[in-house]
Amino acid sequence: ANAISRAEAVSLEPTKRPVLKSHGGEPLPLDGKRMSKLDWCGVMCQIAGAPWPKRCAMALLGRGVGLVEIDVSRNKLHGEGGVLLAHTLASSPHAFPHLQTIDFSHNHVGDEGFAAMTGALAGLQQFREANASSNGIGTQGVAVLAAHFTPGPKQVVENEETGESEVTGVQFILADNQKIADMKASSQRFTVLADFLKKATQKGKHGLTLMLHHST
Repeated sequence: ANAISRAEAVSLEPTKRPVLKSHGGEPLPLDGKRMSKLDWCGVMCQIAGAPWPKRCAMALLGRGVGLVEIDVSRNKLHGEGGVLLAHTLASSPHAFPHLQTIDFSHNHVGDEGFAAMTGALAGLQQFREANASSNGIGTQGVAVLAAHFTPGPKQVVENEETGESEVTGVQFILADNQKIADMKASSQRFTVLADFLKKATQKGKHGLTLMLHHST
């Protein structure tokens, strides 16, 4: 029910075309086909009459074909916004074919938003890294993560079609999520999830970092 349709996004143009501005007031680019990185850290997306999470999803939808990296950190998305962002990423199997990195940290998306994002990212073949720090993630979010990914270090494999070497593996940065830290410490209460976290945890400069692989 919260998903944004492509028709709904198109209907905003040209009279209500999404306008993104930084905190300094500078307009930000919207056309994802012309860039590899979209930096919307702490921006203000202005579309009359629509709440911020929906505006963000509208502005992003249909513009991800060329994107390799997305930063939507510090945007007060909360759970609803996390779900909307996930629906946007999963709107089409070809919507974000090259996306490798996404930062949605400091958005307080909670278990609901993180679970939705995890499911969406699991469907992106090129996805390699997500920063989900400071999002209030707990047991339910980690359980969904464990359902979609398995622990394992990065690996270098040879592409049978091209003969080129490729790095496989997915990195989740989960720093400053106190419930996860408590979960790791309470191994007797959360045996399965604590074991998953223990096997996946790698040293990372940003704090708690999990190294994973897509489940087959």
